[in-house]
Amino acid sequence: MYRDEAGMQDTHSTENCSVRERLLQVAFEVFAEQGFGKTTVRDICCRADVNVASVNYYFGSKQELYEEVCRYSCGAAGGVPSVFPLDNRAVPEEKLFSVIQQFMQTILLQGASSLHGKIMAREMMEPTSALHIIVKEMIRPRHEQLSGIIREILGDGADDVLVRRCCFSIAGQCLYYRFSRVVANELQPDVDFDEKTVQEIAQHITLFTLQALRGFAREA
Repeated sequence: MYRDEAGMQDTHSTENCSVRERLLQVAFEVFAEQGFGKTTVRDICCRADVNVASVNYYFGSKQELYEEVCRYSCGAAGGVPSVFPLDNRAVPEEKLFSVIQQFMQTILLQGASSLHGKIMAREMMEPTSALHIIVKEMIRPRHEQLSGIIREILGDGADDVLVRRCCFSIAGQCLYYRFSRVVANELQPDVDFDEKTVQEIAQHITLFTLQALRGFAREA
């Protein structure tokens, strides 16, 4: 079984790349599962099957590794677009549902594709110095995407403060199921947060939100 000798002169650049990439991928999984505070360098290195000095050798420190993981989770290397893919031919209401559904899938469903959602959620609950990376690369672009959809529904001249608060209200409805999942499970122990349930919740949040937005539009 391969183990790199971090700290020694390594002339095999391809092996260097593979070890660094393996550390990054494993750290991505471990940080998403445990959070920055509870994760140790030993946790990551043991799962990656590399020398415990490897993190310092390739990244400098646990903090720098975590920041690189945040960039990885937000960028092309993580396979995650900065905004949700939408059908430009769809009407605003359909776009709203698509954004909400994709966001709910990201923060609730299991699997590799949801790891970046867990990283993002942990930064919201327990922010670190890497929060600015998450905000710049993921949260802000998606916030602006959602703002554009809300403006389409509210109509021309929509108040900036109202649009921003509507965005926060939508995010709050979605994030409740992530941050208060234990409570939700206690209140409804028979509910399984599978793909079908997540889609139904996304439909409910969309309908609930549309009623509010149409009310604001009428008042305007």
